Amino acid sequence: MPMQHHTTPIYDDHWEGTELAADDTYRYLWIWQGSNIRLIAVPKNEDSDWAYDHAWCFPRDPELVARAVADWNPDTQDEPNGWHKRPTQPARRAPRREEEPEYNRPRCVHGCYLADGCRTVNCPEAREHRAAQEGTAHGETPDSPVHSTPPVGSGLTPCCHRTPFELPRTDRMSNDPALVTCRP
Repeated sequence: MPMQHHTTPIYDDHWEGTELAADDTYRYLWIWQGSNIRLIAVPKNEDSDWAYDHAWCFPRDPELVARAVADWNPDTQDEPNGWHKRPTQPARRAPRREEEPEYNRPRCVHGCYLADGCRTVNCPEAREHRAAQEGTAHGETPDSPVHSTPPVGSGLTPCCHRTPFELPRTDRMSNDPALVTCRP
């Protein structure tokens, strides 16, 4: 059965959340979770009072979550769009995912397609993906400079006088002067 969207969302007392839709396998509810809204896939079985199988964190905007669920087809699409963290592993896989290969490309835990890079600085999955594509150890390019680490009490690199946040994400840093290649 395809996902059935509720015209009027249903409040769930047990989960203290709002059920937006359901299919043969899951009920899809959103719950307040700290500074996020967490969309959860609660299985329709004996475990439904104790656990959820998949979850995605969204900004605290119930309408955004409702739109993401409304636009999502869990039969052909692995995950909804718009989330910024996947707190559950492994990633959900749609039963007919081959019908939408562009939508179901690999994503990092922050919701970004790996091929497009991640908006989160230093995302380990994006770094690993970049390294695999480029054949380097940590995603840096062979000509990525190594900057000198800022000394205690300073926020600037001694080599080029920039903060670490101003450096390209593929650049590296070292405390060892022999490894520093940045030459301003």
